[in-house]
Amino acid sequence: MVMKTWITPLICVAIMALSIVCIAVTDDTSPFFSTLIKVDVMGSAIWAGFDSKKLQLIRYKSGISYGPWSIWAGCLMLWPVAFPWYLVIRYKIKAGTAVLKDQSAPVVAK
Repeated sequence: MVMKTWITPLICVAIMALSIVCIAVTDDTSPFFSTLIKVDVMGSAIWAGFDSKKLQLIRYKSGISYGPWSIWAGCLMLWPVAFPWYLVIRYKIKAGTAVLKDQSAPVVAK
């Protein structure tokens, strides 16, 4: 099954919006949804950092092609923007449509 690149960010934004609505509807004595969002953001940021190293994201032309620590920090601080953006670039790399930087760019050793 081929997934369009716009579907993944849309799903991420929908999950975040649903979580925010759930927090707004529940009372302050129920910290479940707030904890769920924190765990989701932290977990996805950690995964994106490790996965970007495995994919060697820094080799590709993109506005988000940085090292794993930068990907982790970006996803942690700007999750609604950085994480869907990372997923789009990840999909392009996996699909083979991502463009490599010129050969003079540093390549991360495995």
